[in-house]
Amino acid sequence: MEWRFEEHVRESLARIEKALAAIAKTLAPKPATAFSFVFQQKGESKRMALTLPLNTKNEKYFIIGTDASGESGALLAAGQTIAVVSSDTTIVSFTPDAPAVPDAEGVPSVASGAVTPVAVGGPVTVTATVTNADGSAGETLTDTITVTAAVPGVAVSIGALFEGGVSGN
Repeated sequence: MEWRFEEHVRESLARIEKALAAIAKTLAPKPATAFSFVFQQKGESKRMALTLPLNTKNEKYFIIGTDASGESGALLAAGQTIAVVSSDTTIVSFTPDAPAVPDAEGVPSVASGAVTPVAVGGPVTVTATVTNADGSAGETLTDTITVTAAVPGVAVSIGALFEGGVSGN
């Protein structure tokens, strides 16, 4: 009778371990399969601007990962990194946060930082690149930003940058 009881306990523990592993898998962060690029000014999130007036202050960018099920806030896969680079930092520059911070709605980002219009000019090519753990390039996406002269009463941003998203695979 005792041997049967021990066997039952072992089987029950195995089922519990399997159930806990399945729960842990669903709770684990899911790697991003796509990214979107947005910026925030004075607490309001918008798509990244293609046209940005020179006097724009306190612009932030956020790259938000989306997992395969479409949920925002997914992380990069283990060992992946992402970088945002301006082709002409004398016109517009990007300064990353370390570490990346959530956007205004609290959605975790895989990259964030400051967008600084430096001088009137452009269009300037902006590139977001995912690098895989082995050093190989993942997805790369480019768009442009044009910095315009400051004009009072004119919209502070027009357009969308990286509207199509970047795949993390």
